[in-house]
Amino acid sequence: MSTRRISLSTGLELEDMSASHSEAYSDRVQPEPVTMSALSEARESTAFLGEKGDASPTMPPPAVANVKSVSQFRTFFYIAMNCAATVAVVFLNKITFSDDQLKHCQFSTTTYHFLTTFVLLYLASAPPGPMSGWYKPIFIVRWLPIRSILPICILFASFLVLGNFSLTYNSVSFFQLAKILTVPTVVLLNFVLFRKTISIAKMGAVGIACIGVAIATGASVSGNPLGTSIAVASFVCTALYQIYIGKTLGTPIDGQDVSAPQLLMNQTLVSSGMLVCLIPFFDQTPIFGQIAPSVALTWIAGGFVAAIINLTQFLIIGTTSVLTFNVVGIVKTMVTLVLAWWTEGKVVGYSDALGVLLAIGGSFAYAQIRN
Repeated sequence: MSTRRISLSTGLELEDMSASHSEAYSDRVQPEPVTMSALSEARESTAFLGEKGDASPTMPPPAVANVKSVSQFRTFFYIAMNCAATVAVVFLNKITFSDDQLKHCQFSTTTYHFLTTFVLLYLASAPPGPMSGWYKPIFIVRWLPIRSILPICILFASFLVLGNFSLTYNSVSFFQLAKILTVPTVVLLNFVLFRKTISIAKMGAVGIACIGVAIATGASVSGNPLGTSIAVASFVCTALYQIYIGKTLGTPIDGQDVSAPQLLMNQTLVSSGMLVCLIPFFDQTPIFGQIAPSVALTWIAGGFVAAIINLTQFLIIGTTSVLTFNVVGIVKTMVTLVLAWWTEGKVVGYSDALGVLLAIGGSFAYAQIRN
């Protein structure tokens, strides 16, 4: 009996029998070729939405490796974008709130950031209208019941408003030092609320990174009772919010999974409505003619940068974990601190350099342990 082999794109081989035996094998079903492009498209269609679909165990090793490398590159891209935007928004907001009028427009500024995020996400969904069909939608709009997202909306608004107040009433160094307390707070709350623990190795790496930030910022910290109280409330709300993101993205709402852009789009709209009701009671109406043009442009740019932060935060937590996101935050803290030293013309001492090395080393060790 003569045979010949047909090679498929997946690396599998099937035997094609001779004509004399074809009838005996007529009932065999020949599998359709699986192309790499089809695998990549399937992976990309879910990766942006924060879904964690594992590769099929029957997929050949080359295909698994390729999909994994693409996923890792995408996660690295999210982290890079989040780091750059977070560092930028700290200095943009510091300039904005240095203005005597905008300093008293905290709720208005946060509402503007929310609405900017909502508009950009709505356009990314390619809604019906004059621009329909011009580009491929990144995700499908899904409106969620307000009752199901109200807690995360309250935490979302609270941590951003308190963060802006903390930056207003504290120095950049103290602001960054307070932010690193989000990391141990996340670990503590995860244990208290969900009995979730982490390995000793991860705890040690995170601890080294936190000690490094404390050493680097401790010498230049100058706090005050009001600023300290706001900073504590800020990092507690931030920890609760980040934990809630991870739980919400992993839990179906009304029987359907929710992607990061879908959840963020809903909560920015609801949170904006909540803050609009508070603006008349807490904010002062500025005289726009007395605001310097450079400060006004900084205020406008801050909204677009905040939109990038909000979206990439969801994507990072959706594809990794809350703790990983906070370890990335330690690196952001170091970059922000070094830039603050540079703009202030500070002479870097041995303790400063040691702190930076410990923070970056601890973050790198955590990344290696996690992988």
